[in-house]
Amino acid sequence: MKKTLSLFLVFCLLLPGIALADVQSQVNAPAHISDTFQSNTGKTVIDVDADITVPSADALYLIPVTSTVFDDSMVLLLADLVWPGLGSRKLEIIDENDTESMEGRRQVNKYFHHSAGVIQMGTRQRDIDAQVNTSYYQYPSFDEPLGAVLSGIVDYDNRFRQKKTVNYSSPYPAAEITEDIAEHPLSLAQAVAIGDQLMNALTDQPFALFSVGKSRGYIPNDKLMREGRQYDGTGFSYTLAYTRVINGAALLPCYGALMNTSSFRDDLFVPAVGYEQVLLAINREGQITCFIWSSPYLISDERTEQSLLPFENILSVARQTLPLKYQVNEVRGDIHLLVYRIDLGYMAVLQRDTLTFALTPVWTFYGNDLPEDIHVGCRPLLTVNAVDGTVIDLEYGY
Repeated sequence: MKKTLSLFLVFCLLLPGIALADVQSQVNAPAHISDTFQSNTGKTVIDVDADITVPSADALYLIPVTSTVFDDSMVLLLADLVWPGLGSRKLEIIDENDTESMEGRRQVNKYFHHSAGVIQMGTRQRDIDAQVNTSYYQYPSFDEPLGAVLSGIVDYDNRFRQKKTVNYSSPYPAAEITEDIAEHPLSLAQAVAIGDQLMNALTDQPFALFSVGKSRGYIPNDKLMREGRQYDGTGFSYTLAYTRVINGAALLPCYGALMNTSSFRDDLFVPAVGYEQVLLAINREGQITCFIWSSPYLISDERTEQSLLPFENILSVARQTLPLKYQVNEVRGDIHLLVYRIDLGYMAVLQRDTLTFALTPVWTFYGNDLPEDIHVGCRPLLTVNAVDGTVIDLEYGY
């Protein structure tokens, strides 16, 4: 019997298509971790009190991806979902060519811009602007489009600047939550049901709720907006983040992080594919006041199984890197951060050997400032390649 088992294991090792261990067995990650990282001076402190999420999957893969765009018909569908009747309006199509200096390169290139949208300036309530649009850019020297976004926004008292009604229109969370927002008319479960209903009506692609957060409302005030002080503390809206699920693992959201370009070096420049995510905000009346689906992907059927490092290796990288990344500077002074969530999933990463992008297994450490900073909110503090342990710069994409 032992001889038979040994022969079977050897046979499995010879066949790369047969996995010997599922993802959790490979990474051996705990469900929760508490720790503190700090700089040599003690002026940068990162508290870690985080739940660790490992996908229930047999394996994680390297999966080639390219950029794509939204069909304009999605605008009308989304318009009717965020404001009933808006989808019956005629699409306004804008195509234009212009010039722009590509970031990191001195040359000036022509680029093509396409947008399609509907807008309603004032409704039967006479104090609401509702608009939905999709857009993308494309440089003539590259085949793939970039910067594709499908978005919708409903502004209360924005057009007339009446400065009386609060807008709850930021989809970027100030904090992730697992309980109802105090004094909010909606429960967390009700907010999630609204978001799920919209996503199910908008797409049949495999998306799942990643997190629920909260974001402050504001009263439109031109002077305060210019000063960056428009937040007035009049309560919070629910914010929801949805992510695409691939073979049991999620694309990890980057919230405000932007892949501006894959490299500032001329010899490595390729168009950025961005980070796909869906973010939305729900106000106190249950209205979806902001929706953003950015950087949609064309996902290849190709799958190359990856061998993952143990989580203790990734934690060692984080312990060394986080205090250096957020070291004290003249502007901020002492720095105190909290890592509250650590997730294993996919993120688009530039493959340096082929100069193409592929969904790559990564660990992302999510956190925020202490005390909580409503202007920054929860965000990816560190992303580490789960295969080789290298730190990924979300701006460069590698």
